[in-house]
Amino acid sequence: RKAAVTMQDQLQFTKRPLDVPLLAELPQALHKNAVDIFKVILNYILAPAGSKEPWADIQEVLKRGILRPELRDEIYNQVIKQTDNA
Repeated sequence: RKAAVTMQDQLQFTKRPLDVPLLAELPQALHKNAVDIFKVILNYILAPAGSKEPWADIQEVLKRGILRPELRDEIYNQVIKQTDNA
């Protein structure tokens, strides 16, 4: 049996890609999209300063949220997760 994961644990910064979306209620058909979006966010967060133009990653995440409104809460939670490195 898996140990319960608290909201604080779920939203804690990580350098590892997600295996599953953060939100359990996200439709199964969007799970791969959610995991891929997190990889884009992770790429942006972990890129060395000045190593590339950050707008491409930001635009990719925004575009996916615009095209698939069902992903917006997932994207929001992923961004919160990666900005909380306490």
